[in-house]
Formats: sequence, C-alpha cells, structure tokens
Amino acid sequence: MNPLQRNDVLKVLDQVRPYIKADGGDVELVDIADNGIVSVRLTGNCVGCASAGQTVFDGIQSALQGQLAWVTGVAQVDADYVPAPASGATESVEALHRRARRHLLDLLAALEDLQPGAELPEAVPAFINLARGELSQLLRLEEEVIYGAAESFLGRTAGPVAVLKKEHEQLHRLFTEFTDLVIRFDGSGGPGPAELRAAAQRMARYFEQHTQKEQSVLFNVLNEGLQPDLQAELREDITRHVQRLGLAPALAATKEKP
Repeated sequence: MNPLQRNDVLKVLDQVRPYIKADGGDVELVDIADNGIVSVRLTGNCVGCASAGQTVFDGIQSALQGQLAWVTGVAQVDADYVPAPASGATESVEALHRRARRHLLDLLAALEDLQPGAELPEAVPAFINLARGELSQLLRLEEEVIYGAAESFLGRTAGPVAVLKKEHEQLHRLFTEFTDLVIRFDGSGGPGPAELRAAAQRMARYFEQHTQKEQSVLFNVLNEGLQPDLQAELREDITRHVQRLGLAPALAATKEKP
C-alpha cells in the first residue's frame, strides 16, 4: 500500500467517521489497489445493517472521490478479508519482459519453416518495429529507473549494474544485426533463412540470459531489500516512465493476455 495514498485516504475517512460513529459504527481502511480501488471494512452497528451499502457507496466513496482524483471506487470487504500481498516494485518491468519473450518466441516459430525465396512472415517486420520502439524504450526504462535505484541501494556505480548496461549495448547490436539481415534478405545470394534463424536465436538466447540476470541480481534485491516506502517510490517512478516512454499500451496488453 502506497504510504502517501494511505495517509490521504485516512484523512478523508477521519472526516466522515463522526457521521458513521453517530449510528454506532466505524470504518477501517483495509487496502488500496493499484487501480485506485479503496477497500474498507465497516464495523460496529454497521455490520449487517441494511443501509451499509448506501453508507459506503454514497458517503465514503463520494468523500474520497471528491477529494482524491486517483480514487476510482470503494469496495466493502468482509470481516475476515485479508488483502493479497503487495506486488513487487518491478512487476511492470517483469511483465514487459514476458511480453518481449513471447514476441521472440513467435519470431522463432515463424522462421522455423521459412524456405529460400519465400516471403518473410509478418512476425519478422512486426518484431523489427517492436525492437526499434517498445524494446528500445524498455531498455531505456531499465537504465533510467531500475539501474539508478539499484546503484543507490547498492551504494556503488560499478559491478553488476555496469555489466548489465554493457549487455544492453549488446542487445542493441543484436537487434541491428537482425534488422540488417532482414533488409538484405532476398533469397538469391543474400542472407538466407538459416542466417535469419541463427540471428533470431542469438537475440532470444541473449535476452533470456540478460533478463534472468536482472531478476536474480537486481529485481530480487530491490523487491526484498527496499523498505515499503522506498518500494512505493520506485513503483511510482516506474509508472511515470512507462507513461512518458509510451509503454503504457504494451503494459496494458500484458494484463489482457497473461
């Protein structure tokens, strides 16, 4: 739960609490979801009260949404409800990794049966557009946010972060190499299907090794080592950069197709 959002919600609940207490009830903040849904629990005389739903949605929701623009709704939960553990701060980046991995697998599958002289499958130009746009911006997101946070947390600018930055340079070279082969592909003297498959396999293998290293060296450290308030700051910073770099549609697509 974002501590800043939590404090803002508690301030608003304190404003409406006297009206609820007047009827012998009370309200507790239970959880704040990433999508802006605030979960609350009614206690005292409000439990089982026929007007509880009206109290929550007409009173509490109106107050919260009237003062906090990011609140999208209010949900009433049962007495035994326990919120799910908060996701790691790097969850969005990991989701984009999974999306990129699926595109690489689609590319490999499309090239598997490619014959000399045949037209390139649609997955090939689609991946090139992805590499020039979404993947390049994903690497930029990691460098500007994840790597910076890791350097601050680890207290040094060399070591694993420097190695991972070098690997980003190699990924860019592999993307460029594959693009150049596709441009020169014509089935008559130029690069053939075997060369395209080999280049795609190099990209996929290197990307997989790189992201696994990021997970074990950086992501696990940040998700498990940072204090909750710092995790919340990192998650917010990632969200801002996802929007700024135009990665929001790609991230939304990962939630539609897990």
